[in-house]
Amino acid sequence: MAPFYFKLLLFSGVIINFTLLSVDAFYHLSPTRIKHGTRLKYGGNDVNNDLQHLAALTTTEQWLTKAVPDNMIRKEVSYVVENGSSPSQVVSGIWDRLSQSREQGDAYAEKARKAATESAEGGKPAPYRSTLVIVCPGCKEMEDFHLFDDVVQTINESRRHARRFIIEDVADKMREAVSSELPDSAADVSWSTSVNLAHLHPGFEDRTIAPMTKEDFEELSQDEQEEFRAKAAAEEAARSRMTDEERALKDENDAKINQYKERKMKARRSPHPTLVIEVRTAVQDWGADATGMLATPEQRKQMEQLKQAKGEPNVDHLKNLEASFMKSAAAQKITDAQKTDPDITSPPPATLSSPDESEIARTTLNPSLKVEQWFNKKGADGQVKIKEFVGKNVDEAYGYLFGCLSKELAEVSAENRQEPTSLVFAMPRFLKSSATSFTKFAEDVEKMIDTLQTPFDIKVDYFHSEVVDDEKRAPTGVIVLTLRQQ
Repeated sequence: MAPFYFKLLLFSGVIINFTLLSVDAFYHLSPTRIKHGTRLKYGGNDVNNDLQHLAALTTTEQWLTKAVPDNMIRKEVSYVVENGSSPSQVVSGIWDRLSQSREQGDAYAEKARKAATESAEGGKPAPYRSTLVIVCPGCKEMEDFHLFDDVVQTINESRRHARRFIIEDVADKMREAVSSELPDSAADVSWSTSVNLAHLHPGFEDRTIAPMTKEDFEELSQDEQEEFRAKAAAEEAARSRMTDEERALKDENDAKINQYKERKMKARRSPHPTLVIEVRTAVQDWGADATGMLATPEQRKQMEQLKQAKGEPNVDHLKNLEASFMKSAAAQKITDAQKTDPDITSPPPATLSSPDESEIARTTLNPSLKVEQWFNKKGADGQVKIKEFVGKNVDEAYGYLFGCLSKELAEVSAENRQEPTSLVFAMPRFLKSSATSFTKFAEDVEKMIDTLQTPFDIKVDYFHSEVVDDEKRAPTGVIVLTLRQQ
């Protein structure tokens, strides 16, 4: 797509040239959209704030075009502003962008899968690639590279942990398989969406190759100090065994490597704290298993017939198996032992007679009320606010949780509230079948909050219906954030 060029005349008379490489970026920077407010969360009445963000986008776009022109040409690039003014708001915005990017890739995969199923021609569908550049000019704390780097590294670490989470329930997977209208071979086209997060910063530096200072050495443990001394002694001994020519050659190679690392580090020093999200959606190549992905409908039909001839299980077998279980349960009769045994209770009546039973039925349909009653029995000091997250996506959960946290931190600061505040997040559908995954999620939330270095004492507790510890058991998955002024 050819770039869009347009000019914006500022009040000072200065003309800013914009070179935008996608319709999405042009749409977000349209003055009409800014006037009415956009999803980029521009300040509606703060003209200076709008101009500051536009200038930040322009500077970053021009810098990136000069730094990596090939990357700009071969990919679709969009530019947005993260208008968060606090680290927690920025973190919430990052998770929301990650979730939206993955949804875009999955939507493309679903569209391509349907098109390939209906098409009479085989072949490998084209992959989807997109790049989103997020500029963060509004958060003063993110101007510190060490904090910015810690936040991004913690987010990426949490995303790696999330790959091992058990998100889907087994029963949900069975229902999806049974309700699927596609035959087995037609649904064999397996797509993979990968989302990568990188960062740029004016003060970017490679902290892994930074020289060891005296303060850094003193912060190491005794074993780490001994290991560092042993490594330095081994390098010195190896250098002493070299000839003069070998030492000169090694020094020359080390100088070239250091120059390369220095140029690479300077290339990531952007005008403003910046994040880059790259999305790629493509068909997975499974070798022999990929035969069904590239087959025509006639070939898929033949493979399906071959599977049935071999007696391999498919969706029809699952439907028949489920029907047989339902039939056996419905046809079961009450035995004489059940009639006479007083320990075997009869089925509950169809109507609810007492107010307590009515309340139980009402709270069963509302997870928030159920969690509220459970939490009130535990007892808590200060204010208690119940939140409900009904999604399953990990990125959405992080975005929702930190969005609520940033809003509450702003309210506590504005009111100068001294009493503790408990944010109770009810998550009835999130990681509901794995207490281990939910525990790891809570630990990553706590680590991310510690990375933000907020002026509040924030305690993270978690509860789950499948956890072994009775003290950690709750009607559903629950995350509790307790805020206190330091």
